[in-house]
Amino acid sequence: MFKPQLRWLLVVLLGLALLLRQGLAVVLLGLLGLALGFAYLWARWAFHRVTYTRTLSNDRAFVGDRVTLTVRLENTKLLGLPSLRIDDVVPAKLGYDDQHLLPHPQSHLQIWRRRIGLRPYEAVSWSIEVGCAQRGFYTFGPVHLEATDAFGFQSRDLDLPTRTNLIIYPELIALPNLQLRAQHPIGESRAPRQLLTDPSRTVGVRDYRREDPFKTIHWGATARRGELQTRVFEPTTSLDVAIMLNLDTFEHYWEGMRFDLIERMISAAATVATEAANQRLRFGLYVNGTPAESGQLIRIPPSRSPAQLNIVLEALATVVPYSITPFPNLLRQIGPSLDWGATIVMISAVPSDAVQSAVLRLKRGGRRVLWLYGGDDAVPQLPGIEIQSIGSGGSQWAERRATIVTAPGL
Repeated sequence: MFKPQLRWLLVVLLGLALLLRQGLAVVLLGLLGLALGFAYLWARWAFHRVTYTRTLSNDRAFVGDRVTLTVRLENTKLLGLPSLRIDDVVPAKLGYDDQHLLPHPQSHLQIWRRRIGLRPYEAVSWSIEVGCAQRGFYTFGPVHLEATDAFGFQSRDLDLPTRTNLIIYPELIALPNLQLRAQHPIGESRAPRQLLTDPSRTVGVRDYRREDPFKTIHWGATARRGELQTRVFEPTTSLDVAIMLNLDTFEHYWEGMRFDLIERMISAAATVATEAANQRLRFGLYVNGTPAESGQLIRIPPSRSPAQLNIVLEALATVVPYSITPFPNLLRQIGPSLDWGATIVMISAVPSDAVQSAVLRLKRGGRRVLWLYGGDDAVPQLPGIEIQSIGSGGSQWAERRATIVTAPGL
């Protein structure tokens, strides 16, 4: 880019050439002046009506999935862009196949760079296959554009804050022995064989028997048939599933962290949530950790909302793999607030005395506890507590992932 001093120098030289009647110099300096004037006008309007968009084929995916990132650059004016450089910031932890990426000052980011020339009213696009290698919340952007005129005299920069987000859910693993059975005798989900019935649901009528309560008589049916008729109620059962995840991998903080165990337990929690949603159960999530952009513990009360699974999976996708409170404290705080008969699916790799004591206290309080043990040691034994090892396998449920990813968003 020419400085103002050089422009004044050009004016002075042109004036001297005119005074000295140097025709060739006048022509050359005049052409140079026209080029500079054109470059100045070009720089002023270079990015006018230029749009840059970035879209994902799906903004939610599971570990191992692939999504398509589509980048589109469009120039909808008569003035072209002879030389344009694109620097788009992308997450470094994702896979981009054969794309050439440049390092970024921040190690968790990279730069996707392209150089191109845009003619008037031209649009170009690129499709990039992105491999979802690790769970998390990822952001593409911002983007920096730098354009240079045809003579190389002027350049313009444009920073666009546009960002595109991608949430990668944890990998679902195989839990073949997982059983979320009901214990509460009255509630919302159907149970064919129960001693108690729900008076809010009538499924038919039958002849009145002496042992039937008087309040169950169906007077309309009695009038029609001329004999006493009683209502038949549907036996039902309610089950709240509370998924409680422990991010600790050792009893004491100074012993370190096992990030492989943490990821395995996060995947187990995602699998339990998916199974509970498939069984149309009320389920919630409680973790002794926080999401990446929040300082509050993850506490999602049980619900059967269609969006509940997305909410839980998103929390598990963004949880930071560090605990901020002892897990026994979480059990003591959340356990008593759950309904009697609720099932607590506890996912923990730490069989400490404090954890076992809190688990037995929940059992005595009328809650069923299913402990999915994530440790590599022998499975602990507690009276009346079901304990299963979640092992180290990681087979994905591909047929269920498509259903979850395309579920209604938040």
